[in-house]
Amino acid sequence: MNHNLKTILHTCLCFLGACLTGQSQVLLNAGESFTFEFTSLPLHHIDKTDVRGVFSLEISDWTTGRFLFEIFENNVNEAPIRNTDFPSGFIPSGAWQDLQGVARVTVFNGSVTLNSLSFRVTIPSEHSDPNLPPINYFVYQSTFPTAVPEPTVLVFVGLTALVGKGWRLATFRQKK
Repeated sequence: MNHNLKTILHTCLCFLGACLTGQSQVLLNAGESFTFEFTSLPLHHIDKTDVRGVFSLEISDWTTGRFLFEIFENNVNEAPIRNTDFPSGFIPSGAWQDLQGVARVTVFNGSVTLNSLSFRVTIPSEHSDPNLPPINYFVYQSTFPTAVPEPTVLVFVGLTALVGKGWRLATFRQKK
């Protein structure tokens, strides 16, 4: 393969590597907690039936730990509207109708690895006759990663590879 073609290929691969995004996890040990606040949820779809609002955690390892998952209407200083030791469940009817809320995971013993949190809120449409059921249900839903590393780390790795390749190319040409 032509040396210039190899250089172009390596350069392209370095730039592609620098564009990758990564997602990390949050490891919680006994006595630690993770609090997450969301201020809005995007409209996901409109449904004709009442799909219940739900919350869920994506946990990669929780067999060694015991935890409590709490959800709050506005902040952690008020009483939780739901708590459970299971990673998913229904939210109480009428909760989070303003599309904002707070969730907290507290580990009691062992460790728990969190990957993401998901929330779904259902809001019934207004009907002209209050005695009739709603016509539609607006379903707002989103999944939030627990932590995302800075993409600049990947950019630095890509730039380092580029500089190394440039250095190698420059020294190779000087030897000729």
